[in-house]
Amino acid sequence: MRVPLIDPVKAIAAQLIVWHHMMLYSSMRAPLEEAFPAFIGFLANEAKYAVQVFLVIGGFLAAQSFEKYLVSTNNRSRTTFSLAVLIEAVANRYSRLIKPFGLALLLATVSIMLTLKVAPYAELERVEWRQFAAHLFLLHDVMGFDAISAGVWYVAIDFQLFVMFTLIVIFSQRLSGFFGLNAAFTVLTFTLGLSIAAFFGFNRLPELEAWAPYFFGSYGLGVIAHRAVVAKEKMLGASVIVVLVSVAMAVDFRERLLVAAGTAGFLLIAPSIQNLPNWMKTRCVNFFNQSSYPLFLIHYPVAVLLFAFIDLMHLKSVEQNLCAAFICYGFCLVAAKGLMNTLAVYEKLELAVMRNAQPGLARWLSKTAQAIS
Repeated sequence: MRVPLIDPVKAIAAQLIVWHHMMLYSSMRAPLEEAFPAFIGFLANEAKYAVQVFLVIGGFLAAQSFEKYLVSTNNRSRTTFSLAVLIEAVANRYSRLIKPFGLALLLATVSIMLTLKVAPYAELERVEWRQFAAHLFLLHDVMGFDAISAGVWYVAIDFQLFVMFTLIVIFSQRLSGFFGLNAAFTVLTFTLGLSIAAFFGFNRLPELEAWAPYFFGSYGLGVIAHRAVVAKEKMLGASVIVVLVSVAMAVDFRERLLVAAGTAGFLLIAPSIQNLPNWMKTRCVNFFNQSSYPLFLIHYPVAVLLFAFIDLMHLKSVEQNLCAAFICYGFCLVAAKGLMNTLAVYEKLELAVMRNAQPGLARWLSKTAQAIS
């Protein structure tokens, strides 16, 4: 199922996250907030909820990628979810995340070193090798290490959520096969149950922020939206989402849930819109669509170094700080483009090597799993 509107929405969310961090961590906020109090206040505070867009869409896309394991005919799934498929899916997900993430970590490490030379008073600490290794294995929050860059927590959580949903799918398929149930309905039941547990339990415990269950409510809304679209039960899906989120907010009001519910509602409608206007097909719009994840990863290392230089200039006027903010944003976009080009070159080299050398990590693990099973 092709959903052309997903990329533009992710692009908008990525820009909000960039400006949120620029206003939150730089000295530009104070003078700009005096001139534009409401807007800058929004960027520094409420804009952080844009990450809910990524969480909900992540659930929607995960459900879409596993659809072939959920479609049943005579109570039997069309494709069997084996241990080999499980390992390969998880390994592929890790590989996709870690390539741009690893490059962003390297740049963040270098950026911190340079920033400390430019501004020794900066509230930053040098990166230790154990800290860097924990980030590479997406265990930094779990192991209690300080984040090297803003937003790295999301990459780890995204991976945890994917693994969690993958286990739900394989368990549901085995369970449905044993009891003669519909696999898609079983997955939906488990997803709804865990979403309820998240909204009314896990998501209200800050000490669980390093773990997937804390965020599964939003992720689950994306899964529910996808199932409603596939089953052509959009009204039913919308009703479930509205009731679930409304009751959760009545128990404990959380603004982020409004964004999650709005994104899920958008995903119920978006698949029906296939033809986009011409202005949404331009090179400029395509760049923003394609660069949302690279920009999300790379903007902070670039911005934090520029913040140090901006601090040294002691900018006072609104015009100067506004100009500095847009220059900083422009450098972030350039860095995102550079990361995209670097990844493109790397993938071409990787493809050439895989054609002439040993299989990649995911394929090797898959063969190992087949041998074990």
